[in-house]
Amino acid sequence: PDFIWVDDDFRTPDKTVDYFCFCTNCVDTFNQKYGTQFTRETLVSALERNDEEGQDLRRKWSSYNLEAYENIMAIIADAVNRVDPEIDMGLMVVHLQANAYTLSDYRGMAEALRAKMVRPGGGVHDETTANSILSKIFGVTHQVAQLGDILDRQYELEDFPQTNYKSAKMHMLECTAALMAGCNAVAFASVPPD
Repeated sequence: PDFIWVDDDFRTPDKTVDYFCFCTNCVDTFNQKYGTQFTRETLVSALERNDEEGQDLRRKWSSYNLEAYENIMAIIADAVNRVDPEIDMGLMVVHLQANAYTLSDYRGMAEALRAKMVRPGGGVHDETTANSILSKIFGVTHQVAQLGDILDRQYELEDFPQTNYKSAKMHMLECTAALMAGCNAVAFASVPPD
């Protein structure tokens, strides 16, 4: 292929599991990084504490998991590069709140992936509520701002699950708003209205 995208569904929480891995290896790696001696059970208990120590631990746990994401991105990029160094990588992202657990460091993830393209997005799959498009476009604006140095920014216009619940006018409005938000192309995952 000319390019490969890493989809925005590669995230926690939302589309996958609610929390990151708490296997023995991950807990041991976290312990080594921060000089702690947690077991899975004691780490979960400590993360649930509602005090300053619990907040500090949650920041460290989020940072640790963000690094894990970035490491996986680098592994993906290296694997693709070994097959064909001419294949471009693209990173699809979504509104920041969907990735709050990983601190939403899209720039770091894109750098680890060596992404030459980004696809800002978020879900607006019908037009039943007019403010949903505004929310998505504000989210896209934030995503573009985080990824400002990547110039190939392809907005995702998606009618998931590929239904025809949007009018032609809504499609035109969404494309226009995407360009105004800083995207310079539109990737369509859409079915034309009847």
